[in-house]
Amino acid sequence: MGVEIRVPRLGWSMEEGTFSAWLAQPGSIVRAGQPLFCLEGEKATQDIESIGEGILHLAPDAPAPGQVVPVGRMIGMLCAPGEEPRWDSRLEPPLSPAVSSARAPTMPVVSPAEASTMPAAPPSVRRLARQMGIDLAKVKPSWPGGRIGRHDLQPMSRSAPERPAGETPAAITPRARRLAKTSGVSLEGVTGTGKGGRVRERDVRAIAGNDAEIPGGKIVPISAIRRLIARNMVASRQSGVPVTLLARADASALIEARSRLKETDGDKAPTLNDMILFLLGRLLPSHPNLAARWLETRMALPPDDGFHIGLAVDTPEGLLVPVIRDVARATLRSVAEQSRSLVERARAGRLKSADMRGGVFTLTSLGTFGIGHFNPVINHPESAILGLGAIVKDPVPVEPDGFRFRPTLPLSLTFDHRVVDGAPAARFLQSLAEAIAGFAPS
Repeated sequence: MGVEIRVPRLGWSMEEGTFSAWLAQPGSIVRAGQPLFCLEGEKATQDIESIGEGILHLAPDAPAPGQVVPVGRMIGMLCAPGEEPRWDSRLEPPLSPAVSSARAPTMPVVSPAEASTMPAAPPSVRRLARQMGIDLAKVKPSWPGGRIGRHDLQPMSRSAPERPAGETPAAITPRARRLAKTSGVSLEGVTGTGKGGRVRERDVRAIAGNDAEIPGGKIVPISAIRRLIARNMVASRQSGVPVTLLARADASALIEARSRLKETDGDKAPTLNDMILFLLGRLLPSHPNLAARWLETRMALPPDDGFHIGLAVDTPEGLLVPVIRDVARATLRSVAEQSRSLVERARAGRLKSADMRGGVFTLTSLGTFGIGHFNPVINHPESAILGLGAIVKDPVPVEPDGFRFRPTLPLSLTFDHRVVDGAPAARFLQSLAEAIAGFAPS
């Protein structure tokens, strides 16, 4: 029997990905572990290796480069010489024995004939359809291969009989009431999708979402990366207690060192971001709570060789945060080499998932846009992030009655107050400002 090639899940929240390209030619012999195709997940593109071996056959509805595909979709098969592939992309991937036995009491038993006509849909979509009272056989699928997604259920829920105008449903969940109140949504005439017509939070969200559309405006799709960024931002705001401290640092030594390095290293000279990353690597081991993670009943601190720092990078696809490794032990030039390579790959769309994992602290900068202080959002699940603003010349008093101008760098430190109190965070920011004022490359 041939080996099915299906779209894998690259992240716990991933439901779909963007197919980039086949890395093996149809009809060629593929070995186990050989890169088979390229898939863009939530924030990175990854080469997917073969888990079997055989001759590669592409499915009749195999995705084209750039096409969005759902997790679990079969896109090809590996067959033995002379073996013909079988194509039935409507069926779900087989469950593991452990999962099958765990779900056996609640899963309906169907005959092979029924299974062949049953519409393909992920378990989460089937569960939602049951809760909404929707017959999946009547739903028009939008995914290739006849697969049904959550969005395909929405038109069916709206086609349900409406309540008489002015009639408020009797059963409404507390969360639905709160959301309706904060969103300004009237519950009169709302048809609930819960058991017995109960109005649930998602029913209110559907109405609020419709109201958000601009009459006469254009609707554009939201990319997978933008959706992930949004989810991470919401998770960061909901799971922590963010507080931002502001400071300014004398950047004279920083600028002078940068000028000297440009004379010797040219275009490969460390940037101001690289210099701050270098200093953060020297300071964070003395302030480990700013690199910790909150685990409710305990706190996770990084090991001595685990001070990996993320650098926020603006790319055409959205904000990405590749991670510079072991900054506490790296030289300034090593930090510069890592960050230069990661930034180039991020903007070219060639980052791997591993390039963005393991960070314990993040550096972000809006200085090139002329922005001073701002409130950066913590990169969940980290506990702190440092924002750099644009260097400006500030007046400094000089005895007895004069003043002079010096370049200053705005610093914005946002931290999770659950993990760090204000005084320790202020001491860290003070130490950083002093290190910047006395910067030395060695």
